[in-house]
Amino acid sequence: MRMILEQIGKYAQRPAFVGLVTIAAISAVIVIGGAKFSRADFLEVTRNQQARELDFLGQAIHHGPLSGRSPSDLREQIGPLAGTAEFDEFMRRSLFGMDVVKVEIFGLDGSVLYTTDPSSTVSLAPSHPLVRDARRGITASALADQVAVIDLAGRPAELQVMQTFGLMLDQPPASGGGGRPMAILAVHRDVGSRLASVTRSVWSVAGVFFGGMSAVLLIVNHISDRSRRRLEAANIQLQHRETAVRESRERMLRADEAAKRAIAGELHGTVQTKLYAVWMKLGIVSDKITDEAVKAELDGLAGDVELIREEDIRQLSHRLHPSIVRVSAAAGLRSLRDFYESLIPVELEIGDEVARLEEGGVSVIPEEPRLAVYRITELALTNVARHARATVCTVGWDYEEEARELVLTIVDDGVGFQSSPDGEGGSLGLVTMDDYADALGGVCEIKSVPGEGTRVEVRFPFDPGESGESTHEADAAASDTQAVRAELAPDAGS
Repeated sequence: MRMILEQIGKYAQRPAFVGLVTIAAISAVIVIGGAKFSRADFLEVTRNQQARELDFLGQAIHHGPLSGRSPSDLREQIGPLAGTAEFDEFMRRSLFGMDVVKVEIFGLDGSVLYTTDPSSTVSLAPSHPLVRDARRGITASALADQVAVIDLAGRPAELQVMQTFGLMLDQPPASGGGGRPMAILAVHRDVGSRLASVTRSVWSVAGVFFGGMSAVLLIVNHISDRSRRRLEAANIQLQHRETAVRESRERMLRADEAAKRAIAGELHGTVQTKLYAVWMKLGIVSDKITDEAVKAELDGLAGDVELIREEDIRQLSHRLHPSIVRVSAAAGLRSLRDFYESLIPVELEIGDEVARLEEGGVSVIPEEPRLAVYRITELALTNVARHARATVCTVGWDYEEEARELVLTIVDDGVGFQSSPDGEGGSLGLVTMDDYADALGGVCEIKSVPGEGTRVEVRFPFDPGESGESTHEADAAASDTQAVRAELAPDAGS
């Protein structure tokens, strides 16, 4: 039973199933309501038709066998006259074209005076309302027609007939006189077969409605299902393309960082070593020169080489590959603040939550997000220094535990620029910032208003419990901290 209910529950979630149930319910309403109202309407129409036939029959009798007789004789003449062959012939002619099963004429005592069915033994009981009212002389204008649908001798419903009773007066109906009752007329019409036909018509309408609407629903569902599958396939393909683009960006950025690391290694190693050798040779040559002017010139050249080696080459090497981010992202941001401080005032705000992730010089944040934060901040500060004409720039670095996101913000109060609604048309620096964020599954939003400054906000998904840093890597990062700091020290040698 439970499995059946579960299956029903699954089907109930399908739009096609819900649509079919709805169509079936509407079809049931059509059958129930249509049969009820169609039956009532058909019976009302039939009753009115039979009432008109009674009027016609009354007038035919008055103008036929009873014509020329005085009203006082009519009540006595109707009984004997109805039993004659002449009256029977007249009734057959009068009923020509009438769609009736049987016509009966009853006397005021309820006995049958005439019937088109010779085998009928029906009579009206003296207690019948029509008999009582006729005997009291109530006129037709004051007596409502008696209408009923009966089952003749218990036969099936298809043989049901409607019987309609009316009074025949001793004044012709067309005369407008208020004559006295002299007989009771009854017309019986077959309604069973027609009611069955009406019911079949209602069922046919409901069936056509159910079949047509179900077909339309199934066709629409088939088309929508195909469209949905095509859309799902397109979405999957689009997701694959987005993943491929993201992976391509990530590979490009990794290749770029690898190239920068290699160049930085060459500068810090080979180039700096060769410059050191040149510096040493200049010192040796200077010691052998006795001419003070030449000696001073050589010493000056040696100083320039040492300055290039210790400051320019080292600084360029560090910017190509910021080994400071091995310590923490915050350390990298502090180094950028110190570098750009001479160009623009930079305020650095490190949140407590992210500080706990990088305590003691050991960061649980993977190196890729740390490097991306460094690169994005570097690009943003470069743009501020070159174009913004700002009086202050604020760099914020924090972790939102509830959202499980690392958040970097760079805000300046400079001249700003007109942001493109679709994000296109940005500078290479802005595009590169977005590439760094997207490569790590993050989002980079840049909002700028002319005259009101610019805000860059970058969010990276990060869960400390799922950090890619292993314990070994964390220990290795801790052991590298001192080496990095020594490497960045102003007086460090090569």
